[in-house]
Amino acid sequence: MTTSPPTTDDPLRRLRHDIKGCLNSIVLSAEVLSDDLEPAEAADFLDGLARAADKMASLMEQLPYKD
Repeated sequence: MTTSPPTTDDPLRRLRHDIKGCLNSIVLSAEVLSDDLEPAEAADFLDGLARAADKMASLMEQLPYKD
């Protein structure tokens, strides 16, 4: 299944694309952290994980869905 990149005229599609990117970053960082890493490397991945989580929270607040 091939999808075209989101366009600026479809903000919801762009938002979903960005959320998926954050989820992928979180998953990849978590997978790498399960390996034996040097402390500095682990710190870099933890920092990336924190940034992705913060961005995810911001993106989720932009979703147009109500409770």
